This record gives sequence, structure tokens and C-alpha cells, in this order.
Amino acid sequence: MRKNYEINFTTKTITITKAFSEKAQDFGSEEFKLYKQFQSELPEFSIVTPAPKARKKNSKITYDKMVKYITCQMDSTVLLKRFAEVRELSKATSAPYNFVYRWFITTFPTYDELPEFDEKGDIIPMYDLAAAGITYEEESKSAA
Repeated sequence: MRKNYEINFTTKTITITKAFSEKAQDFGSEEFKLYKQFQSELPEFSIVTPAPKARKKNSKITYDKMVKYITCQMDSTVLLKRFAEVRELSKATSAPYNFVYRWFITTFPTYDELPEFDEKGDIIPMYDLAAAGITYEEESKSAA
């Protein structure tokens, strides 16, 4: 059986788990008896429960972030059109987000890096139109 408490003589604390704390609230339980024993035999020690661990932030790139990133690109109209098509195609897969995410990361491999600028102050494109499935004809149609 796992011990649900830890005694630290250096800091004079007794750290108990949440489960131990809940069981100690039942009069007559083993945990209750142990808790009372801690109080009587170690009165100068404080009994604490650890703070809950912070949850990890979701690090996924949301669709909204993808759209915002694409709109900053030079060929944003063509790329946004392709993005919409890929999202629509993804609905037929078992994992739509993963489908779109793979397309996005393949098209924009430098997404999480700082952009580079040319002498005019414009962002230098760091994406692969071929990986996005965009041909030269599509690009020239949108430019016209």
C-alpha cells in the first residue's frame, strides 16, 4: 500500500494527500486515527496538503490562429482559399483537425519562428506553395 503522507523534519511539516484528507474526515477510520496521532505526538508540525498541479496549456494551433497567420502572408487570398478547401476536405476524415494541422505545418514550416523582412519592410514569404497544393496558374489568377 502506498503511504498517503510524508513527514519532513527539516520544515516541520506533514504533507498529506487529498485522498488521505478525505478519509481522515470519517470518524474512526485509520486515517482519522493517524491524523489525531500526528496532532498529539507532533504538535509543532503543521499538516498541509500540496497545491494542485497547474494544468498544461493547450499548445495546439487553433483554426483562428492559422487564419490570422495566413492573412499576414503575401499570397493570402490564394492561401485562404486553399485553407478553406482543406478544412472542407478534412470533414471526411476521422481526425479533421490533424488533417488541417498537417497541411498547415507542411505549408508553413517556419510558423513558430520570427519572420524575416525585406528592405521595404515586407515579410519575406517562408512557405511552400507546392506543399499547399497551389500551382503557378492559381497564383497568377489571384494576382490578376
